Amino acid sequence: MIKMNLSGRQFFKKIGINKIYLWNIFVITIVFVVVWIGNQIFPFEEHSLILADGVHQYIPFFSEYYEKIKNGESLLYSFHVGMGNNFFSLFSYYLSGPLNLFVLFFPKDKLYFSLSLLVYIKILLSGLSFAYYLIHRPTEYENEEKETLIENRKKEFYIAGFSIAYALSSYCVGYYWNIMWLDCIYIFPLVVLGMERLVKEKKILLYVVTLSYCMYCNYYMAFMVCIFLILYFFTFKSSSVKVFMMNGFRFAVSSLLAGGISAFLLLPAYWGIKTTSAGGTMTSGIPVWEWYGHLKETLVSQLALNTPVTVDVAPWKANLYCSILILFLLPMFLWKRNGTLYRKLTIIASVFVFYVSYDNELLNYIWHGFHAQNGIPNRMVFLCNFLLLVIGYEVLKDRETIPWYGFGFGLLASFGFVLYLWKVNPEMDIMVFSTSFLLIVLYALLFAVEKWGKLSSKMFSRAITVILSAEVALMALIGMIENGFSDAQQKFGLNENLKEAKVWLKEEVKDDLYRTEFSIVSYMDESTYHNLNSISAFCSTVDADVVSTLGSIGFYADTNTYMHQGATQFTDSILGVRYIIKKDILLTGFISDDEGMYNTIRNEGYQINTFPVVKEFGSVQIFENQAPLTLGFEVSTDIDTFRKSTGSVFEVQNQLAQKMTGERTQLFEMVNGESSVESTSNITITKQGEVAYSFEKTNLEEAYVKVQIPIEEDMDLYLFPDGRAVDIVMIWLDSELCVVEKEFPKQIYDIGPVKEGQILTVKYKIREDGMGKGTLAVYMAKYNEENFKKHYEVLSKNQLSVKQLDANILECTSKDKDGGLYFTSIPYDDGFEITVDGKKQDAKILADAFLGFELEPLKEGQKEHKIVIKFVPVGLKEGIIISISSACIFILILCLQRVWNKKKEEHVSGSDMGISDEVSS
Repeated sequence: MIKMNLSGRQFFKKIGINKIYLWNIFVITIVFVVVWIGNQIFPFEEHSLILADGVHQYIPFFSEYYEKIKNGESLLYSFHVGMGNNFFSLFSYYLSGPLNLFVLFFPKDKLYFSLSLLVYIKILLSGLSFAYYLIHRPTEYENEEKETLIENRKKEFYIAGFSIAYALSSYCVGYYWNIMWLDCIYIFPLVVLGMERLVKEKKILLYVVTLSYCMYCNYYMAFMVCIFLILYFFTFKSSSVKVFMMNGFRFAVSSLLAGGISAFLLLPAYWGIKTTSAGGTMTSGIPVWEWYGHLKETLVSQLALNTPVTVDVAPWKANLYCSILILFLLPMFLWKRNGTLYRKLTIIASVFVFYVSYDNELLNYIWHGFHAQNGIPNRMVFLCNFLLLVIGYEVLKDRETIPWYGFGFGLLASFGFVLYLWKVNPEMDIMVFSTSFLLIVLYALLFAVEKWGKLSSKMFSRAITVILSAEVALMALIGMIENGFSDAQQKFGLNENLKEAKVWLKEEVKDDLYRTEFSIVSYMDESTYHNLNSISAFCSTVDADVVSTLGSIGFYADTNTYMHQGATQFTDSILGVRYIIKKDILLTGFISDDEGMYNTIRNEGYQINTFPVVKEFGSVQIFENQAPLTLGFEVSTDIDTFRKSTGSVFEVQNQLAQKMTGERTQLFEMVNGESSVESTSNITITKQGEVAYSFEKTNLEEAYVKVQIPIEEDMDLYLFPDGRAVDIVMIWLDSELCVVEKEFPKQIYDIGPVKEGQILTVKYKIREDGMGKGTLAVYMAKYNEENFKKHYEVLSKNQLSVKQLDANILECTSKDKDGGLYFTSIPYDDGFEITVDGKKQDAKILADAFLGFELEPLKEGQKEHKIVIKFVPVGLKEGIIISISSACIFILILCLQRVWNKKKEEHVSGSDMGISDEVSS
């Protein structure tokens, strides 16, 4: 985009020609520098721009990606995400953008810095690509030669203002921490440019290349882009039905080619989605045509000084702001005389579709990939912002064709819009409305001064650009500073003690696939960040069946998350958890209620109470499980009759142990104590059974429910506080506070040894997000360690010896003479291929979620079975074939097009020569 000759006058000439791009770089860089200083982002302080899920997911996933690239490991699978994860599916959503390789230029322990820098680069590219689009786009009503047209547009300095507004819109400011979405945002203007060239110039190269790149970078956002492109296609007016059909055919074929070129990534991603909780909603649970009924709250985000949404459960919230100038220019769009009425009406209709979608459940659901949005509402807004800014640019460019009453209409309409929002949102800060009013007046005055001939076109262009850039940059500054930062050093800084512990673990475990977890996590995918074989996983690609099964046996599990929190001695054994790392963690939060204020401490888990410490490195302790099973072991065929939907988590865990071993003894014995319940005055309680209650909250004030249970015998007590609409769980034994859990309240807790006569108190803090009904229950169980030993003895008899050859290949051996059914603590996936002694073996689904297979008895003279478990994502082979075929077809079409154009040029040249000869004669 920017070409410079470093010799004398030519240098300054090139600067002048590229001033639009340079202004983009200058303004966006200044914004980020100020934000980095204001929020003390590294290197000014140990903070990071990456927020929310970026801390819990993206930085840990980039850590795994970093290690895989550095060590040359397979990108197909990882045992560092959950108990094993289709990493290629995860890669296709979070990591596939080529610019993400930028992180390799920095030390791994500075990932939080390199990702912050990557946010800046991608937002900068968004502004530059939008400017490139406006400069190079073909139009219906400009008749200059292409090169002349481009040179003239480079003099339209206000293009810089609109491109900055695209890059620093409240959408980008609010959602920039979703770093994988930014790739689609910066390539999107070039996709549209490619589409316009395809329709108007019959050139497919740019469209196919950019759309396939968009699909490759992030299929989720690309899905929204594709919906937009279908809408946008109908904004082109065709001269005849034949032309319309040919354009449609060219558009469809080119789109299919783009998808085909990316099929090696898209097909495995599709099959990966089908196993997640999101996959189940694509064909079921589709909402009806209903309205959220909060459009006034949505529309107010179009105004200045609104805090951008970063995370919000309200599906009608949106980041609509992209400048107040747009409010003034949009009503004038129909009044400008250049361009066809058809295009104006279809463009306005497309904008209308977006605004309807913000408040409509069904349309919102479709835009979000046939999936209910969760916590990050209206993710398609950047597409509408693009349209609005294109409209604004066209109005500004063609302002001389707009009559005076058109400007008056724009002023009245924009004023009326702000007044309406003020009236229906009286609780909003008055500064939001007054600032918007002032900006509209400022822009209107600028237009009036130019209209009266008091300001030259060149000066107007500069003034409007400076004001627009200043407005958007200031709003972006305020928004990004209000977004805050993550304390990256606290979370991702690797102190010397933890470094030593990781080195020791690596030497101790070597090639074994035993798992390691943290007793308390600072962020949800902490084990993944440290590249440890782990249990926990929080990402959009986790298997829904694994979530369901682990939740049924007492782990914290919710939608796209399952955590090690809630583990017992039995579950740690069958899932191969060998080590638990306990480290110092800075407690930063507090929970208050009517009885006082408490640190947000967390239950440290059963394993800390029972596992011995095997190594200490300063404040870091490593606990070792004395009874871990390997990745695979023989189980009873009764496991086929396991049902996870019956009884409490303790009863399901009992059932799983019995079905695995054939032993009838129980790990847990249910305890039903006589309970009493208290609550705040705004809660109505109804008892539903021995341990269950329903409740109704009558107002928005803080609410608690307290259940007290007397202990009737000495025992080793476990507790599972179930409940809906519950935020926080606090547990006391007599007057001693045992647990305060805010992050993962629904899990098994080990209370430990209790004595007859003690009082157990469980206190629930009810969610503050409104009035409503809910349920809660207190399930208690007495643990029998002797019975656990009986089950372990059976399971430990025949275990696989496991060696990892690559991230996606395991080599196992078994000396089991009699053979049988083998359970592995690997989540089942159709992509697994199992061979036993060189022969393919069918994979089985055990306990509804895990990979299993059968072994035949050893043959006479045979010492052991050799088992190879290999993972290749479903659809990868087919996707590669489709990608290669599509690329070949695309290249063939380009070659044929070039030959055709060359013959056409020769024909035209020959015709011209004939005319010249005739004239000469």
